[in-house]
Amino acid sequence: MRTDTIAILLIISCSGDMSFPTNPPRFGRLAARRFDISPSQLRRLAGPNARDCGIASDKTSANSVYICAASALQVRRPFFCRYAAPQTDVTDISPAPVGGVWATPSAYIGTSNGRILAVENPSPGTAVLDGVVLDSFVPPRPRRIHTGVTPPKVSPSVSKSVNTGHVEINGIVIVEALILQDGSVAEAQVLKPLPQGIDQVAAQLVRRTHFEPSRFFGIPVPVLFNVTVSVRKGVVSMSGGASPNVPLQPADFRNGVTLRAQPAS
Repeated sequence: MRTDTIAILLIISCSGDMSFPTNPPRFGRLAARRFDISPSQLRRLAGPNARDCGIASDKTSANSVYICAASALQVRRPFFCRYAAPQTDVTDISPAPVGGVWATPSAYIGTSNGRILAVENPSPGTAVLDGVVLDSFVPPRPRRIHTGVTPPKVSPSVSKSVNTGHVEINGIVIVEALILQDGSVAEAQVLKPLPQGIDQVAAQLVRRTHFEPSRFFGIPVPVLFNVTVSVRKGVVSMSGGASPNVPLQPADFRNGVTLRAQPAS
């Protein structure tokens, strides 16, 4: 009897174009157009003593803006910041290591009572508040990640293998996950399946994975996030890994699929 092994590699995807049944709100109504707001306009909205955290136009400046805004929010000092569209010669718009998502034109102000408000630019030269996107005293609602938000990350690496009998499948499974402030997964649904129950293995793997939560200027926030699980013949591993203390039992999976933990090589 021949036994094949299916490999599952967990890769984080920052896709935000899929809808979740709960239909969560997005961060403001920031349109992909020219964003024409000056620092003086933001200062008028934020107050004369507000800290100018600058403008993010690449990964380096996005890191600086994030650190400045997070430190101001921590001590309840008003602040303001802006995010600019990438320059035409910029090809890498992936999230910054510290600053998270940065490549969408937008602006925020922070208040002395721990709130963050989005600023809209309805017409050239005008700046208006577009509502509270984070309130330190109110549990945040799940949202898609947007500017100023770090993507969730997977806990330290653990190698896992899946014995699937005679099945040979290669491809990807996309799982949409609701990741809470503590890094746990509250809900997961398969958006792009694979046959033979492999998509359910992937979804169960995501459900039982512990993430480093997303943060909005340092504050943990729940997010909806598309996780891409890559399926390849061979050893099952997870990029970044699942939390070692997460139990994965054979009874959790269909079609006789079993899963066991192994030390990472």
